[in-house]
Amino acid sequence: MCGDYLPIKKHMCLNQYVMPLSEEIFDALAQAKIFSTLDLRSRYHQLPLKKGDKVNTTFWGINPHGKDCLYQWWFLPFGLNNAPTKFQKVMDEVLVGLGFAKCYINIIIFNLTLEDHMHYLQEIFGRFKGHNLKFHPSKCQFF
Repeated sequence: MCGDYLPIKKHMCLNQYVMPLSEEIFDALAQAKIFSTLDLRSRYHQLPLKKGDKVNTTFWGINPHGKDCLYQWWFLPFGLNNAPTKFQKVMDEVLVGLGFAKCYINIIIFNLTLEDHMHYLQEIFGRFKGHNLKFHPSKCQFF
């Protein structure tokens, strides 16, 4: 679901977070032999909103009983200006110090040996579990 947040976009301060360049990612992958890609389930919707920001995402809808209701997002909705940069910032924080993993929408893990790759996948899974982030298994590709 994507909302029309044009009214609040006019008042939002844009994040000045730098997104990675595809050339940087391709350069990092140049010597690797083994690759895995990981896809986060409902990526933005796993990132909780601050309590004070929820009110800005209020929208009208009809509940299952046919009554008019106001709803608020508890997690980052798709459609906000800052959603891609917020997501990238969180991914960079989770992957900090891991030179064998990059994120630009999806996460790619790359290595020279199978043994290293197995070890690094365990490291990645542990970090994402620690941040309560879940993958979409059918969209992940290994080795």
